Amino acid sequence: MDDERIRQKMGAVIRQLRKDKGLSQPALSKSGEEDQICDVGTLKRIEAGKHLPRPHTLYRIISMLDVSHEEFHNMVYGTDMRTFNNDFSII
Repeated sequence: MDDERIRQKMGAVIRQLRKDKGLSQPALSKSGEEDQICDVGTLKRIEAGKHLPRPHTLYRIISMLDVSHEEFHNMVYGTDMRTFNNDFSII
């Protein structure tokens, strides 16, 4: 999967999970009273497939959506992350 397709798929998955949780973009972008995952504009670009989040930001978004990393990986890439990890365990 190329970078553009990854961005688009990841954004669509994040948007759908957010909507399934009943969260607005402003609600998802904030993880607490004083702590913010990212600004709403960045989240809009991520969901639109125009921006690939940094690993730390992605981790926090996934955590807010109550999805495991394995589940999220499967939704985006359509493969089981355990298989992916096993492929690289011999390197």
